[in-house]
Amino acid sequence: MQLPADGGRDRPGDLRGLGPGGDDRAGDVHLLRHEGLPHRPGEDRPDGARRHPLGQRLPDAEEHRRGGGRPGALRGPGGLRQGRPDAAAGVRRRTPHPHPKRHHRGEVRKMRKVLEKALALAKKRADQAEAIAYNGEVTPVEFKSGKLHAVEHKEVRGLGLRVIRKGRIGFSSTTDLARLGELVDHACQSAAFGQPARFQFPAKCRPAATKIFDRAVAGFSVDQAMAEGRQALERLRAAAPELKCDATIEKRTYSVELANSRGLWSSYDKTHFSYQLSGVGVVDGHLLFVGDGRRGCGLKLEAEAMAGKMARLLKQAKRSARTSGGRVPVIFSHEAMYLFWMALGMGVNGKMLQKRSSPLQGRLGERVLDPRLSVSDDPQLRLAPGSAPHDAEGVCTARLPLFRNGVFRSFIFDLQTAGIMGTATTGHGQRDFSVQPSPGISNLVIAPGRRPLAEMVGSLDRGIIIHDLLGAGQSNLLAGDFSANIGLGFVIEKGRIAGRVKDAMVAGNVYQMLKGNVGEISKETESRGHYHTPAILFNDVSVAAK
Repeated sequence: MQLPADGGRDRPGDLRGLGPGGDDRAGDVHLLRHEGLPHRPGEDRPDGARRHPLGQRLPDAEEHRRGGGRPGALRGPGGLRQGRPDAAAGVRRRTPHPHPKRHHRGEVRKMRKVLEKALALAKKRADQAEAIAYNGEVTPVEFKSGKLHAVEHKEVRGLGLRVIRKGRIGFSSTTDLARLGELVDHACQSAAFGQPARFQFPAKCRPAATKIFDRAVAGFSVDQAMAEGRQALERLRAAAPELKCDATIEKRTYSVELANSRGLWSSYDKTHFSYQLSGVGVVDGHLLFVGDGRRGCGLKLEAEAMAGKMARLLKQAKRSARTSGGRVPVIFSHEAMYLFWMALGMGVNGKMLQKRSSPLQGRLGERVLDPRLSVSDDPQLRLAPGSAPHDAEGVCTARLPLFRNGVFRSFIFDLQTAGIMGTATTGHGQRDFSVQPSPGISNLVIAPGRRPLAEMVGSLDRGIIIHDLLGAGQSNLLAGDFSANIGLGFVIEKGRIAGRVKDAMVAGNVYQMLKGNVGEISKETESRGHYHTPAILFNDVSVAAK
């Protein structure tokens, strides 16, 4: 969840951020700042907000010393020095909550009462209202350069309120559940500046029986995560001692409550588990990065498989091979195919259609992909990260064919976008509590082909297989265009991996390649976040090399 940036000094009548303890001036409209939410990795922290290596914020070191001194640690050889991110060998840090508990029914009931109160207050001021409550915990365990780097336990609670008042949409959100009156005020006041509402909130929904909660994830402790991370890094270190290896294991458990003034009330619990391994090193004079990971609602401990794959790629990368560039056959592996599906996800988004920026505008019913390609969005896929019993607006969901045998079948819509475009929602409203809904992909599923990946490699007299791309996100993906460095790829000669590609780029257009350039589609599919994809061989791809 993104934290809104702090603005400058406010002027009367401005829309401005309001955090806990902020002052209020008559005539101002406030947007609640989501204080208390966790920083994402890489986000800057406010000046002076230091962190203890256990992940606890220490605004003032002197107060910390008065409050109990240094944190406890289980000591082996060496010592734990205050303020350093990496412990000495043999030191295991204790987090504030070594075994974070799953939020119990009492907390859920408390959140439900808060939601009921907010909705009741909003119904007195607005024509229609909708409230969404989020109550969750996240526990990341992070290793850097083979050592335990940080263990954190964070709790996130928040409430979002959307209203329709005098025909316009207002919205506000907060993490301070004691200020519901202000929440309603801000939502109703912001409606004066909101879009005209082109929808009504749904009155009912029969939630799908989708498995999105795994007790094994909820019960997965910090000690288990640390043990798993160490074991994975030991395996990777033994197989690839040249690499400096990192690992991140993170679990999330949360509950969602959704209600509106037309009688809809729904709630569900969900888990999320991610496991990432990566390694970086200098091989043959060039920097090499290899990595693998898993994400989903279920517990998957596949360290041996991930470490084995990374070791195999490292072994192949120790040999170099030259490519002359030009137009050559290229296999985009499961990992590299995300680029194509990300572009298609933008193209089918109803918001892009509304803005007249989708390259698929006016092409419903037209064959725009290879006839062997069928692509669906499945929000009910078992234990998949994008699955839910209904969308974020309480609309029932179902598997939606986007492309069938290459023919474009459907855009995706939320309630407001569908209303603007004069059509029905497809149940693709997505959000967290802090933002308004917008259309988004749940789990993109691409039908497999008939040929194993190994046979696809063996069929090429000369070509390239790409596992990782660098800089692809800087391309004009909305139009389907891309140009990226080959971060990890290999030259194929006479059906065998000849060596690593160096100093090469690949370019093309997603729509053109998926329509008239597909050679083979792999029999195997892999889950890569929200994409469940095969590997694809393209017959004729532009490659530039030194």
